[in-house]
Amino acid sequence: MMMEFGWATWQRCRASRPVWMRSCPYAEFNDDDLPAGVEQIDIRLIDTVDPDANPNVDFVLTDTVRLIEQLRNEGRTVLLHCVACQSRTPTVAALSGARKQGISGPAALREVISILPDPYPNSDFRRALKRLAP
Repeated sequence: MMMEFGWATWQRCRASRPVWMRSCPYAEFNDDDLPAGVEQIDIRLIDTVDPDANPNVDFVLTDTVRLIEQLRNEGRTVLLHCVACQSRTPTVAALSGARKQGISGPAALREVISILPDPYPNSDFRRALKRLAP
């Protein structure tokens, strides 16, 4: 699983019609902040351990990863973003990696966590990874 971070990565990806996926519509970036030609897709995934916050967490995670797979199959670069890259981004990246590599969600999460500065997916997201990529 390959993950890169930083502005240099963003610049390098621009040639492949990138898609900026954010899981938090009130995060620091707005549509106007993105370079021309970059598509932005907002995902409703709330980082809290509350059943009412994400009543369809399995569907949202699976649907998001399927969209990532579709976009990648089209040759597009997908950049994931949330507020702090601690819970939502690692969870989506782990599910995507688990499906691509045919490994368990927890194994993929360990790989993702090993390269991030301060990750800690919440317990609801960890349970979802176990259900969706056992």
